[in-house]
Amino acid sequence: TGLRSAMVGGTAVLVSEDIGPSAVGGNPAAIVMPRWAMALDESLRSLVIRHEQEHLSSRDPTLLTVVLCLLVLMPWHPVLWWSWRRLRLAIEIDCDARVLRSQPNPKLYGQLLLLVSHHRSRIPRGQRVTMSLAAPLSPQASQLKQRIDAMTTQPTRHKRSMVAALTVGIVGACILIAAVPAPRSKAAYSAGSSLEYRWVTRQ
Repeated sequence: TGLRSAMVGGTAVLVSEDIGPSAVGGNPAAIVMPRWAMALDESLRSLVIRHEQEHLSSRDPTLLTVVLCLLVLMPWHPVLWWSWRRLRLAIEIDCDARVLRSQPNPKLYGQLLLLVSHHRSRIPRGQRVTMSLAAPLSPQASQLKQRIDAMTTQPTRHKRSMVAALTVGIVGACILIAAVPAPRSKAAYSAGSSLEYRWVTRQ
């Protein structure tokens, strides 16, 4: 709710108050731009749009939505939360590398990441959590240093294959985790123990 349609450099986007910039999967997929980002100069806006288009072309929102559904179904698994964070970081690093291959201006791109992080840090923490669930590809300030380090110091030649391998491993771990039943409550354990005691006593 509260989203309005707009055009940015020939690309249709949805403008929000705070959410984004982010790519949202679905039919049709969409790019969500926060209202403050619409006031950026053309060079920065084009980088934002290119970044989100790269996410959509790689179907990143769909992958993250699948993992998010597992998190909703099994929120008690710490490994699943760790996998979620690692997968988001890997996807962002890979996307950064692809954007810089097409528009090689790491200084300008780094400035954009800092600007997005600054605006996100001004949003209350509780609202940031909600935003992360509503738009899984919304930038994370906690990953900023790792992303900048990756695009300035690490080679990008084999980065995509590394991300693919990590993704396969995480998805496999999620499938295994999904097979583990939910932990029983204390009351359930007590009831089970009582029934077992009565059965043994009767025998």
